[in-house]
Order: sequence, then C-alpha cells, then structure tokens
Amino acid sequence: MPIEEQLLPSKKLQPYYTRVTWLYVCRTFKKDAHDREAERTHDRFGISSWPQMLVFDPRTDAQLATPPRHLAGFLATFDRVLAAWRAPDAAQQRSGVALAKELARLRQGLAGDGRARAIRRLHELAAKPDAFGGWLEARELLRDAGALQVAPAPLHDPDHRQVALALEAALRGEAGVDPREHTHLLALVRSSAAPPEVRQRAFAVLDKAKAATSDAITALLTAPNDCLRYAALQSLATRPDPHQCAALVDLVQHAGGAGHPSRNPNVVRIRAVQALA
Repeated sequence: MPIEEQLLPSKKLQPYYTRVTWLYVCRTFKKDAHDREAERTHDRFGISSWPQMLVFDPRTDAQLATPPRHLAGFLATFDRVLAAWRAPDAAQQRSGVALAKELARLRQGLAGDGRARAIRRLHELAAKPDAFGGWLEARELLRDAGALQVAPAPLHDPDHRQVALALEAALRGEAGVDPREHTHLLALVRSSAAPPEVRQRAFAVLDKAKAATSDAITALLTAPNDCLRYAALQSLATRPDPHQCAALVDLVQHAGGAGHPSRNPNVVRIRAVQALA
C-alpha cells in the first residue's frame, strides 16, 4: 500500500515519532487565510503536484531528502538523514528550551490577566532575531493577538513572512506598491537567498505592473523550484521575450535532469512549449 494512504499512526513508524516533526500541509484552493498559508509552504518547497513527501531541516528549510513511497525506502531515508544530523550543542539546546518555555507561558498569558505584560515581552522577543526562530514565533503570537506592530515599510521587513503577506495584499488590490519599490522587488526576485514564496510574489507584483525584466525572468527560470519556473513561464506565455528562447528550449529538452531538477518535469515542459508558441 502506498505509504501516503496510511502514514500515521503506524507501529512501524512509531520509533521516529519523537525524532522528527511531522508537518502535513494541504491546500483547499478556497483562497482564504488557511489556504494562502498552505500555498506559501508549497511554494517554499516547489510543490505543485500532490502528494509529495520530503524531509527538511526546520532550522534552515533546506531539503534533505525525498523519500520513496514504500515503507522500506521511507525508513531507510529517515535512518540516513538522522545519522548525518548534527543537533545543536548543549548550550544551544538549553537556550532553545528556555525560549520555548517562555513562549509557551506568554501564549497562555495572552488569554488571561497577563495579556498586557505578555504582549510587552513578546514585542521584546520579536525585535531580537535569534537562532531558534523564537522571534518569528513571537511575531506570530502578536499577529494572532492583533498586536503586531508592522513596520512602515513592510516590503523591507526582516521577517520574510511579513514581506510575503504585504505582497499578497498588493496582489489582491488591498494595498498599493510604490513604483519606486520596483528596484527592491527586482533584487528580491534575483536573490537566491530570498525565500521562494517571496520571490514568486515579488515577481507577480512586478509582472502585473509590466515591470518584470528579462534578468528577473532568467532568475526564476533557472531556480530549482517549479513554482518559480511556472511564474516566469506564465509571464512569457503572455509577453514573449526572444532573449529567453534558448532557455525555454533547454527546459523542454532537459526538465527533470541534473541541470533542471523538478518534481513535475512534464508540466514544466508543457508550459515551456506554451511560452515558445
């Protein structure tokens, strides 16, 4: 039986329950807040077809492995990844545990008499990026409580999630983007260090304004992420760019190969052909 049909609970997987964190993300395509959250996660990992399974490092979101859909291979993948896993040192673990406990207390405080005190402390934590993602969790708690202080220039926020939310609001027509920000958005699109969901949404804003440049399209076409490729290919299907013909032919011929890793190479080829037509 394919493993995705009965993944959890499973006696054969039970030894791994406490060694990995299990994240299940499913889109509803209702375009509500929950669906948009799932879409960001899918875009982060280049997932455009379902079901997909992958193992990633939660500290960096680096993809470590793509397990096969049979139990023996799935377990072998876990064993291989865990054997190579380098856990934080003792001092880091103590700091991370202490931070997690404080965040848990603050989460409880938001619902009680200590709300004002909890919000003040969360603002302090949110202002200090740390190695454990605690500052981001603090921001999420503030966001859920309606108390997050958004920067006057959200497109420049150090929290990439806030940047993605601001770009999504612009795409829905709920906020405008000053054309003077286009240079910054182009830099985000070109940056391989920026999260894919931010790059994709920055490109969508530029494309909507007909401000996407050829080198921005190249940056997405050459990214190892199908969602980024699709964004560029959709743009080229609407507004062809002769300078991209060679890159499109290369995708048609080699999508899914070593130079163009893809989870869905046939769709990449189809969209590349449409962009060439």
